[in-house]
Amino acid sequence: MRPEARSRGVGQAMLERVEAWCRSRGAGEVRLNVVAANKLGVRFWTRAGFELQSMTMRKRLSGGM
Repeated sequence: MRPEARSRGVGQAMLERVEAWCRSRGAGEVRLNVVAANKLGVRFWTRAGFELQSMTMRKRLSGGM
């Protein structure tokens, strides 16, 4: 996302719609994946009330795909 498009409330508005949609269908929680290196994304989701639940780690091997 371009910097000038950030902090305008669009993401929050979309999240509120998604949460309302989920509630209307009986969901008790929302889960998502976010790339750890995406600091802005991690900050957004944390501020929105999401909590770290698990962590996936990897190690690239030389000669591997």
